[in-house]
Amino acid sequence: MDLEREPTDKLLAAGTEEEDYGGPIKSFLEHLEDLRWTLIRVAIAVGVGMLVCLVASNRIVSVLKWPLNRANVLLEKYLINNIPEDGGLVFLEFGTNVWRYPVERDVFSAISDSTNQIAAFKFSTVAVGTNSFVTLSPVAPPSLEQGMTPKGQLINLGPLDGFKVAFQVGLYGGIALASPFIFLFIGQFVLPALKLTEKRLLYQAVLAGAGLFIVGVLFCYFVLLQVISMAAVQFSNWLGFGAEQWNASVYIGTVCKLLLAMGLGFELPVVVLSLVKLGLLDYEAMRKFRPYWIVINLVVSAFIMPPDGITMFMMALPMQLLFEISLLIARVWYRRDQKQASAQI
Repeated sequence: MDLEREPTDKLLAAGTEEEDYGGPIKSFLEHLEDLRWTLIRVAIAVGVGMLVCLVASNRIVSVLKWPLNRANVLLEKYLINNIPEDGGLVFLEFGTNVWRYPVERDVFSAISDSTNQIAAFKFSTVAVGTNSFVTLSPVAPPSLEQGMTPKGQLINLGPLDGFKVAFQVGLYGGIALASPFIFLFIGQFVLPALKLTEKRLLYQAVLAGAGLFIVGVLFCYFVLLQVISMAAVQFSNWLGFGAEQWNASVYIGTVCKLLLAMGLGFELPVVVLSLVKLGLLDYEAMRKFRPYWIVINLVVSAFIMPPDGITMFMMALPMQLLFEISLLIARVWYRRDQKQASAQI
């Protein structure tokens, strides 16, 4: 009788073990072999994605240039709308630097008889004996279209910069294109070691994280990058530097990094709430951590964004809002657990 019950007990124990841990227990060397094949698959997926993006790099560069072109159009409209009625724009040139100043009609008519609302003057130095004097002389004014264009055009400053731009496009684009396969391969490696409840949580976190990542990238592409481009042009002009030409490799690298940073930043609720579900974090700890998170958020945003204040807060505000949403959800879960615990008592 005992001999008949022993196989049944072993099957029940094996079934319980599989339900708790998701699969049979493997040795350390077997796990290393699985990890090696996972890394190989990830590398192959990224390599294929890079190859595809390199072939289409000219089209991808056109997409990445759209925020800059859109910022030029918006800044042009802003400058046109800020020209006083019957007034004009006065351009002051000093070396390679150019400053724009909208002036009222009385001032403009006193310094220029131009009929196209554009006047230009150039600073130059004149030596008289041992003394030097600064003179202001009129020069041919640009057309209204040329005077309004914020420029900010992309150029390559070295013979290898074109290859550098293509490599950046291929690398970042390849990672983004291969990301679904990367998550799949990593999931195939991790899932057998998880319990059933943890598997369900992982599926939900991956789906929600993918959606929030796309939202963060779209927010950065359609809103943040345009503001950053306009702020960069105006800030350069304010410092006395021209912003007519930008290094293409620096611009493409900055745009790719910002898109990736905002996409990952928008996944903050998924990470925080997953930790809450796993019991590694609770509402009280999050509430006490809120002041520290505000400081960390501002510091990280100031480090990533240009130091003009506006773009820094445009990144910090969504991140803070996502943290507050996570805190609110954690609070709802905390009160629900408290009610369930009190009902059981």
